[in-house]
Amino acid sequence: MKKAVNLATVATEFLSRPGLAPTTRETYELTLAPILNEYGSWSIEIISGTIKFGLLLLMATPISRVVFSLFAFIRERDLTYIIMTLIVLTALIYSLVGGNS
Repeated sequence: MKKAVNLATVATEFLSRPGLAPTTRETYELTLAPILNEYGSWSIEIISGTIKFGLLLLMATPISRVVFSLFAFIRERDLTYIIMTLIVLTALIYSLVGGNS
């Protein structure tokens, strides 16, 4: 049976690893304490989903801007900017889908 992992467990394992400098441990403890008090019982799956959604929004922003620019240039019938925008859109989509990961 799979054990549920929460944020507090991950933080504790991170801070208890060997070779971590005492000053680094103190800094992380001071930084993580308020976060763990509030969100420490949240499962990692919830946090992972939230991060994935945020990354999706960050990736959608430049793509949507280029798409809207493409529509504007098509409306203006500006062939030079249509071609340049299509090149940029192709590069964005390639980096999203075909990039190295």
